Amino acid sequence: SKGWLFESFAFTGFKLRKGEAQNIVYSVDYNTLSSSELQDYYDTFRAAGWEIVCSLSNIHVFSAPPGTIPIYTDRATSHDKYSRAIVNFKWSTLLFGLLSLIGFVAYYYSDNNGINTSLSIVLLIFATLCLIIAVPSVMVYCAYKYRKYRLK
Repeated sequence: SKGWLFESFAFTGFKLRKGEAQNIVYSVDYNTLSSSELQDYYDTFRAAGWEIVCSLSNIHVFSAPPGTIPIYTDRATSHDKYSRAIVNFKWSTLLFGLLSLIGFVAYYYSDNNGINTSLSIVLLIFATLCLIIAVPSVMVYCAYKYRKYRLK
């Protein structure tokens, strides 16, 4: 409503652009589609009043005026949505959590054994960056697991 509009995804977040103030809502869908299925998928959402904002891999963001019928209105489709999202966040959480753990262990080992200081700094930076990605992934994963649990 203040003119900051979602534009696209960025590294560990998203980009906003300043535009005309609008009263809109956003909805996210997680769906893996082939390039031949994508246009029909977008057309289905357009017919329901939703406009595609952007897509990245299997994450699709739509916008619509408030009051538009939600993308997911029943338990079964909502359950499927959360199941698909959980898989994505589970793997990113595991990957970046494991990489940060390996990075911190390697840093600790290199720092305590007098190994190259430059290498220690690189390992610390690597581990920290992986942790910066892992923490939000864990939070989103837990939130989706909780939402899926509440649907039962």
